Amino acid sequence: MAPRNPSTITEHDIPQPQADVHDFYRNVVRAIDGLEEQIVTHDQMRFVMKIMEAAMESDRLGRPVEICN
Repeated sequence: MAPRNPSTITEHDIPQPQADVHDFYRNVVRAIDGLEEQIVTHDQMRFVMKIMEAAMESDRLGRPVEICN
C-alpha cells in the first residue's frame, strides 16, 4: 500500500473507555446459571471465528478471501 496523503488524515481525542475486563467472564457464569442473557451471542462468536479463519486462509493463499455471513 502506498503511504496516505497527510491531508487525508485527521486526529481526534476520544475518551478512555471505563470497563472491567472481568465483566465478560462474570456474564458467562451468570448466563450458565440462567440469571442473564449472554453479552456476546453464539452468532457473534461464530462470525468472529469466520473472520479469523478467513484471515488464516488469506495468509495461506496470499490473496484476499471472501467472508460469507
